[in-house]
Amino acid sequence: IDYSSSTGTGNLGDLELPSTLESIGEYAFCRQQKGNLGEMVFPEGMKTIEKYAFYESSSLTGISLPSTLETIENSVFYKSGISGKVALDMETLSVGANAFYNCSGITELEISISDIKLGSGVFDNCSGMKKVTVPVDLAYSSGSSFGTTGAEEIHYTVGKTGVMPDRSTSNSADNYFCNTLEYGAMSTLKTVMYDEGITRIGDYAYYANTALTDVLFAKSVDSIGINCFHSLTKANVKFYGHKDSYAETYSNDIGVDFVPLFYPIITTETNEFLTGAGYTFEARTYSGVDQYTTDVSWSINGQNSDKTVIDENGLLKIAEDESADSITVIADNGTNKCTFEAKIKQHTHEYSSDPTFHWVDDYTACDAVVKCQICGSEKRYTCTVTKTSVPSSCSKEGKITYTANVTLSDREYTDIKEVSQDRLEHSVVKIEGYDPTCTEAGLTEGSYCSECGEVIKEQTSIDAIGHDLEKVDAVEPTEKLTGNIEYYICNVCSHIFKDANATEETSLKEVIIPAYGESHEHNWIEIMRQEPTCIASGLVTYVCQCSEKKEEMLDPLEHHIQVDDAVPATCTETGLTEGSHCSVCNTVLKAQKEIAAKGHTYKEVITRATLSSNGKIEKKCSRCGSVSSTTTIYRPTKFTLSTTAYTYDGGIKKPTVTVKNSAGRTLVKDTDYTLTYASGRKYVGKYSVKITLKGKYSGSKTLYFNINPPKTSLNSLTASSKGFTAKWSKKTTQVTGYQVQYSTSSKFTNPKTVTITKNSTTYKKITKLTAKKRYYVRVRTYKTVNSVKYYSSWSSYKYVTTKS
Repeated sequence: IDYSSSTGTGNLGDLELPSTLESIGEYAFCRQQKGNLGEMVFPEGMKTIEKYAFYESSSLTGISLPSTLETIENSVFYKSGISGKVALDMETLSVGANAFYNCSGITELEISISDIKLGSGVFDNCSGMKKVTVPVDLAYSSGSSFGTTGAEEIHYTVGKTGVMPDRSTSNSADNYFCNTLEYGAMSTLKTVMYDEGITRIGDYAYYANTALTDVLFAKSVDSIGINCFHSLTKANVKFYGHKDSYAETYSNDIGVDFVPLFYPIITTETNEFLTGAGYTFEARTYSGVDQYTTDVSWSINGQNSDKTVIDENGLLKIAEDESADSITVIADNGTNKCTFEAKIKQHTHEYSSDPTFHWVDDYTACDAVVKCQICGSEKRYTCTVTKTSVPSSCSKEGKITYTANVTLSDREYTDIKEVSQDRLEHSVVKIEGYDPTCTEAGLTEGSYCSECGEVIKEQTSIDAIGHDLEKVDAVEPTEKLTGNIEYYICNVCSHIFKDANATEETSLKEVIIPAYGESHEHNWIEIMRQEPTCIASGLVTYVCQCSEKKEEMLDPLEHHIQVDDAVPATCTETGLTEGSHCSVCNTVLKAQKEIAAKGHTYKEVITRATLSSNGKIEKKCSRCGSVSSTTTIYRPTKFTLSTTAYTYDGGIKKPTVTVKNSAGRTLVKDTDYTLTYASGRKYVGKYSVKITLKGKYSGSKTLYFNINPPKTSLNSLTASSKGFTAKWSKKTTQVTGYQVQYSTSSKFTNPKTVTITKNSTTYKKITKLTAKKRYYVRVRTYKTVNSVKYYSSWSSYKYVTTKS
């Protein structure tokens, strides 16, 4: 590939280089700014990238270099758009001058070769390069290879020797310290870490580095050169290392705080421990820079009182009667122990003058509590509690008063609690009312409480209704018939009055005028009647005003025939033929005859179970419907697939089905149900399995399972200023894109998720985060099918701490 391939304007997309490629020629993709080179993967077997091959190619966003690469010539990636991590992990490599000059998008550099040949200005002005991993014995040329890198973290590997060369202050020396990575990051470098196996850190290594805050020493380090940390601010720096190691001795010698690794560090807020008081201890076990756990077991030694104890959370309670001058607090992380001597001070408690009262929930008991104003310990005194009651009535609420009394230092203290009691219900007594008459008023119904006398329902008067008079005209008597004078009779009370205003009451005797003859025509009035029946005559008795009586016989009646319906025989009961009787006298006219019972005829009847209700098998009489036995067919309630989510692997998926009823019995395939699988079931997507019930069951149920895209793995995280870059393995088959999720919690509470829509992209830079904050990160793939996204499972998470 040579310069003729480059137009600078063509949209090359994600270019795939042939596997047989051995070299890329000069200017091959020079200034490819408008064309989209994207991330370029160089094939294994390739050995050379010639000068200016990607010079100022801003459309190149990432590179993956082969292990066979031997030469990167001058200015190959000069001012290109490379971002993310660059790994130089070849067996041997020569990098020409300015090869990566001004590639500000590079965030992480990893060099695996101790004797790599780096030309002048290789990584000069790579200000975005925040993390660098290099062999501790990396060789430098006489010209500066790094210049201003902006590196905030350097991770040293053992390399070939495990020894960092001394950085000389002589301009004639090959390792002149101005040429080094450390010097290029003089104002930005904060964190330094050494792998186990490194034994020496050279002279003047960090002579000009002013921003250092954390240095992690391997246990194997046994020598640190002169003026190594010349410019650091000791108050701002922590050295991490193993206890009793050379690093600890060195830290103490130069006056820098030392943090032991894998060794618990006990902290507490005070150095003076009073009897009767409680104190909280904490312990941190560091495993790296700002990486620690607080998981320890606590114990104490040297106490004289069994009431002096420490709990699992580090809360120490010192008994009031503790007589020991000191006790030893022990934090144990299972590997190492740390001890802290707590000096105990005896003191005279100064308790508060007034107690606080602590009542139980039902106020039947109370304690008076006084607290020491020095140590906070408490003393409790049991109060005498008395109870007085004002009972409730139906007219007012009751009240229970609880009074707590205690005497402290010859002074009596009292606390009172009052509890209201609900009013009682009235004892209701009903007062009957009565209706009004023509002349007397009536009264409505009422009620009152027999306990308190309160009127609940007041009675009210009902006005008299007055007479309803009807005039009876005067009738002259005859020789044979009586007459009467004019009078008025009340249709309500039947009283008789002489006038229409009912002012003068009289009687029937006073208004009747007797007949004036010796003989008269009888005026018969019926006074008694005995009706005839079907079997007996009737009798009517009359009387005249003259007191003479007469009787009249009534002929017997005809029978009233009532048909007695036939009663059909049942399976268990006898029947009757049709008959009749007289409905008046009950004389049987046609007797009914008994018909014998028929007996049951049983058949089996099945009611199929559905998804919502049980079925049953009944032995049922075909005549009367009587059921002799019932067997329940329990409804299907649990439909499960052996797997509801597969990962795409190119094979057809067919999950097995289990159907159980509400009694826990497993139904039988092809006897109780059949299965219908959706077609396909090979590629990413959602597929159905229809379960059709049969036999003793009816209905259908459809279950679904997914085939999800293949999982990817998170390869690396690179911290940057208020952000990080994540890099993962590329997955293109049945994958649309990726999701990167990050959170400040390892449980991923309140996470943020970023979606990458191209399956060829293998890294993402996340920005605008909180500085110096740990973030947990994971990644997964997704595939869009019919506008629905299907996701793989998440990768294992990694974590990274952002930079300032």
